Formats: sequence, C-alpha cells, structure tokens
Amino acid sequence: MARKEYTDQEQRSYLYWLLARRDYSREKLVEKLNKRGLNRNESLRLLSELEDEKIFRPENYEESRIAALYRKGFSVRGIRAKLSQEKISYSPEEIERVLDDRCDLNIDDNKIRFFEECLQRYSSELEQKNNSTVIQKALNKVLQRILRKGYSANEFWAYYREREQS
Repeated sequence: MARKEYTDQEQRSYLYWLLARRDYSREKLVEKLNKRGLNRNESLRLLSELEDEKIFRPENYEESRIAALYRKGFSVRGIRAKLSQEKISYSPEEIERVLDDRCDLNIDDNKIRFFEECLQRYSSELEQKNNSTVIQKALNKVLQRILRKGYSANEFWAYYREREQS
C-alpha cells in the first residue's frame, strides 16, 4: 500500500496541531514527519520556517525537559546523558543556567536531598548494626540508584562519611 502524499500545507497543519498539544524536540517532530512520508531535509526546512515564525521553539521543550529531569533527582551529568539520548546537545553550564532560571534551586541542595531520599528508602537495612552483609547490600542498592541519576560514587561516599561522623 502506497503512502499518502501530503502537501506542504497539510504537513504544516499537522505540525500546528502537534505543537498546540505540547512542546516537542526537533528530532521527535522530524521523526513524526518522516512517518508521514516527508524526508529529513524537507522536515528540517519546514521546522526552520516555523521557528522563524516563532511558532516552533525547541528551547521550550528542552528547558522543560531539563527542569523535569532535575525534579526527578538527576544530576547535571545525568540530565546531559538523558538529553543526548534524545539527540539534544547542552553543555553542563547551559544546563545549570536553565536550572537557575527555571527551578530556582541549588544543585548541591538537590544532590543532598536525593542522597537522603535514597538512604531513607533503605534505612531499615542500614540500621542493622550487627549484620554487615545486609548493610553492604543496602549501600550497593543506594549506590546503584545514585549512579543511574548521574551522580558519582565519590560524591556519595564523601557525603555518607560526613553524615556518619556527625
């Protein structure tokens, strides 16, 4: 079965409809247009036109995505990794700028809050002073969660040692 050929105006209307519902990344819109039979160059041209007309603003999606990942506990490194999976390129400095502008939160405060959340989740295992195997397993689970969010093991261990001493 042959694909239906859409006119430029029909593709434009489809993009208006999509963008009226929510923000998208450039890659996601190119993918959606590709499914409708438009090649990559034509899709990029159309998106560029909409960007010039201020209808398509990829930074809206990118900045809201950064803020959402931050609220989920991701580090700057973790946010950058997630964005690169979506073919979005941001430097750590740009991510920090977006977080300053949109989230009004301190990155270190977020890191500590996330570490505490992880430790709290496994607190019953960590409190078993006489069973080092259970404690080690719990710390490994905490560390896995922390590494998945893009924090380093050294950051966590430094925080954990300081916490245990106080």
